Formats: sequence, structure tokens, C-alpha cells
Amino acid sequence: MGVYSKMNIITKKTKNEYLKSKSRFYIAGWFDAERGEQPQKSTREKDLNIYKDYLKGYFDSIENEFTMGGV
Repeated sequence: MGVYSKMNIITKKTKNEYLKSKSRFYIAGWFDAERGEQPQKSTREKDLNIYKDYLKGYFDSIENEFTMGGV
């Protein structure tokens, strides 16, 4: 069995507070996803950890939108 971590649903009311605890790269990913933009590509290997944080924000935002749609 795999481990599945369920994220809390972030609403418009709680979004600012939630994002305050995240890095600017996570936030950039979150807002790119909200705007319906394709995720940016990483071009520098040394930025891998930053890029992972960006992608986490991007896909968390998509997951949050998907979850809110089912509520």
C-alpha cells in the first residue's frame, strides 16, 4: 500500500494565511496553476530543490481546485 497524504482544502478566505508559511517558489507555482499557465521549466541543475518547491506549489494548487470542485 502507498502512503497518501491528504491536503487540507484551502479556500479564498484561508489562502493568504496558508501561503504565508510557504516559500516564494511554492507561491509562484501556486499562482501559475491558478492562472492556468503551464508549469515553468527548470534550466539549471543546481536549482533542483527550488524547482521541486515550485512544482509542489503548482500541483498542490491544482489538487486544491480539484478537491474544492467536489465539495
